[in-house]
Amino acid sequence: MPNVAHEQELHDGLADAWQKLQATEGAEGGTFILEAAGAGSPRAQLMASHMALEGLGMAQDPGAARAWLEKACAQDFAPALVQLGRFLTVEGAGEADERQARACFERAIALDDPETWPALGETLAKGVLGQKLVETGAAILRKGAASHPVCAFLLCQLIDEGKVEAREGESPFLLLLDAAEGGYPEAQRELGGLLLLFSTNEEGKMPIPGLTPQACRQEAEAWLARAWQNGDAKAGQILAKLEEQAQAAGQPD
Repeated sequence: MPNVAHEQELHDGLADAWQKLQATEGAEGGTFILEAAGAGSPRAQLMASHMALEGLGMAQDPGAARAWLEKACAQDFAPALVQLGRFLTVEGAGEADERQARACFERAIALDDPETWPALGETLAKGVLGQKLVETGAAILRKGAASHPVCAFLLCQLIDEGKVEAREGESPFLLLLDAAEGGYPEAQRELGGLLLLFSTNEEGKMPIPGLTPQACRQEAEAWLARAWQNGDAKAGQILAKLEEQAQAAGQPD
């Protein structure tokens, strides 16, 4: 195992092991993660909890998942605090688990780790800890929107769903565009789908003056292609459907 002092080396090794585990469910990646977790790495302990919860490289075991999370939380590891809070809101039972979940989220808020902003902001904005902290969650997402495309995307969704009130001048469409331009595949797919819908409008009813339905469709397909190239399988399915429709209509690919 790498020396604890070599934190970046361990971080890179864990990232590589996680990719191997997800790609092949092979033993090698899982063994490295579990060894690092046993040696006390909180990030590895968080990964080990995911392995146990999802049944990656081992049988599903929610009890083991919770135990690994609690070990990481004991080291004040913010991502694990958020994950344990979320875990307890689903798997927990009784007032003791509710109090523990609240304590995890409150400590994560205090730590203010940028790595936790998407998950923590979304959780709070959805009202898991009550309406009083909804705006706290929205504020976390707004703070992360410039540097975390997923924060911009989540904020866009929550505004569209009516869970968060948009500020003056705050545009869900521009948040979606920022997230897509930031490289977030799901946002790229959603933007492509939205533009595809716009492309069915008549020439004089386009959302942007001067934009033609044909140009809008081309832009939609470009965003869908980016999403697919970035690993979004649903975007690939939409593109395949569009190609089938074009062939059925006798149009060129």
